[in-house]
Amino acid sequence: MDLRLSTLKRVIDYDDRINSGGEYAEIAVSFVICMTVWNRLSLAATSTLYKALL
Repeated sequence: MDLRLSTLKRVIDYDDRINSGGEYAEIAVSFVICMTVWNRLSLAATSTLYKALL
């Protein structure tokens, strides 16, 4: 969760200034990776909880 928030904060910080496309691409890639990891963790937690309830 902290990783996702810090990544989002970095995106906002970079958005406040004008930067080259390369830096935006780097931020976008890190954000996508972060969201992918978060979604996998959420999915794993949800399926574990679902199995526990059955």
